[in-house]
Amino acid sequence: MTNRILRHRYKILSELGKGGFGTTYLATDIDLPNHPQCVVKHLAPSDPRPKVFQIAKTLFDKEARTLQHLGEHNQIPKLLAYFEEEKQFYLVQEFVKGYDLTKEIYSGKKFSENEVVKLLIEILEVLKYVHQQNVIHRDLKPQNIMRRESDDKIVLIDFGAVKEIKGLTVTSEGHTTITIAVGTPGYMPLEQAAGKPKFCSDIYAVGMMAIEALTGVKASKLQADKSTGEIIWKNQVNASKKLSRILDKMVAYYWRHRYQNIDALITELGNIGNKPLWELRFNNFFSRVLSELSKQFNNNVNNQSQSFTSQQATALIFKNIDCTKLHDLLAAKKWKQANWETNIIMQKAAKIRWLVNFFGVFGWGLNSQNLKQISCTDLQTIDQLWQEYSNGKFGLSVQKQIYLDTGNNPLEFTKETYQKFSEKIGWKLKRNNGLLDGWLLYCNLIFKSKAPRGHLPVLITSKIGFWSVFCGLAFCSSIVGLFGIYSYLVLQLYYIYGGLINNLFVILKAQHKYGALIGRGIFVILVFIIFFAILLFLIWVSRIIRLNYLIRRRWYLSNSHSYFCFLSHRLDEFH
Repeated sequence: MTNRILRHRYKILSELGKGGFGTTYLATDIDLPNHPQCVVKHLAPSDPRPKVFQIAKTLFDKEARTLQHLGEHNQIPKLLAYFEEEKQFYLVQEFVKGYDLTKEIYSGKKFSENEVVKLLIEILEVLKYVHQQNVIHRDLKPQNIMRRESDDKIVLIDFGAVKEIKGLTVTSEGHTTITIAVGTPGYMPLEQAAGKPKFCSDIYAVGMMAIEALTGVKASKLQADKSTGEIIWKNQVNASKKLSRILDKMVAYYWRHRYQNIDALITELGNIGNKPLWELRFNNFFSRVLSELSKQFNNNVNNQSQSFTSQQATALIFKNIDCTKLHDLLAAKKWKQANWETNIIMQKAAKIRWLVNFFGVFGWGLNSQNLKQISCTDLQTIDQLWQEYSNGKFGLSVQKQIYLDTGNNPLEFTKETYQKFSEKIGWKLKRNNGLLDGWLLYCNLIFKSKAPRGHLPVLITSKIGFWSVFCGLAFCSSIVGLFGIYSYLVLQLYYIYGGLINNLFVILKAQHKYGALIGRGIFVILVFIIFFAILLFLIWVSRIIRLNYLIRRRWYLSNSHSYFCFLSHRLDEFH
């Protein structure tokens, strides 16, 4: 192909690269003064049949027009020409003088967090324009991102859609199909490999490049968790929780769990290094001071340390809730007390009527209705505090991720998948034994750091107010009944030794003609009270067991399932 002249204008100088989708050449335009250099991409359908060629030609024309439009951006090569010769397709694009990102990412030196953030924002700013044109790149990798020599800017090259031409074929039924998934292993997520790329598929590829730069490990060598499919990379580098969370979301196994909007991602990256609202150090409880500090934070006036201590955090107030006590308990690793405090905070924020101390927690539990009263910021604050002091092991969003990873569908409650989720986080034993079929009572939960991932916090969502009252009354009735039993036994003793009951009947008969009947009636009532007291006592005991069961397996009901889905949605709203 070297020295060949295409279309009587473009002279091939050398081969730049060759892959499964075609070959790229360095060429020169002999029609223009100074013979400027350009890039020629050669594509050819693998199936020679005429029907395939016609479809390929239509696809080629369409994608070429898309590339022409994208080339209007300064950081995407201009399309100079596209044509077909001898049933072969050619694209001629602007030549970008510089080097691809393999020289930076694979240099043998790990990027710092600031360098990774800078690189991410550079790439995402250009990718944002591509997505705004309703185009998915589909083959983002270090080899397809150039660093332009003239201005040191990022340039995106080698868009993947046009490569579909290479994999076109016709099935035995006469349908046209694409036999080769466009993309590169290591940078290509599951849905793209299945031939259904999304905009967030590009975000996945960018996230993988960032992980490569941060860890110094190539994408092809990074392992995935066998149970969840998530990329295992944090053991390779000591990254901050902020950046780790962002990268984890970028490369999430399931596409719905990734960022769906580049603007939101860029905003979060821009806040790396800034102190989040819940970590601000306050010296008083006045809301006007909080408001002023929030303004300063939003204007990036302040850039203080991300960590804080119990003494410095004299008041952690977020909207209507005070998280100071929760912060102190979590910092001290007092998980059980912190779990209890979390329930109290969320019930207060949800404006639930409740009483504490004498009756314990008394009132309606959290549900999708009263949860609406809790702001997204407050909910995220509670979640971040749990994650911060458990090193990412506990938290609402951790539970949510495991919930989805175990196959649960937020739109449909399934008993089997929910049991799998509960077993994964340790709320249920894998064997269905005992009164509760393996479900743990609240008192049997593991309030220790060694608990399974996602085990805490445990939120009380059962509606226990009415039954709390009933059980209280049952308890009082039981006391009365026991007193009746005691009285009856005393009377029997008196009867045995002194004939008290008989004398009582005689006295009653002498005083009234129906005295004996009244006496027997009193005796029957006493027996009934004893029976009723024993019955209520048994109901009370069984109800206590039932209440503990409901509290423990609250997620197991379809109503609670709806609550969990709503909680997940509220966490997503924060992003």
